[in-house]
Amino acid sequence: MKTLKVLAAAALLTMVPVPAMAANFDVQMLNKGEAGTMVFEPALIQVQPGDSCPYQTCPRTSS
Repeated sequence: MKTLKVLAAAALLTMVPVPAMAANFDVQMLNKGEAGTMVFEPALIQVQPGDSCPYQTCPRTSS
């Protein structure tokens, strides 16, 4: 009987949803940055499957 309760508890624990641990990296494309002109900041990121990496373009300064 005790074994059945342990198995039932283990089965219930495997059904508990686990929140996703995805990261969101904001990357900017800049006219001028620390590394020079027309750069992405941050210059290097390390992403994992499920992470998002949207980038924002810099404002135009020339026509």
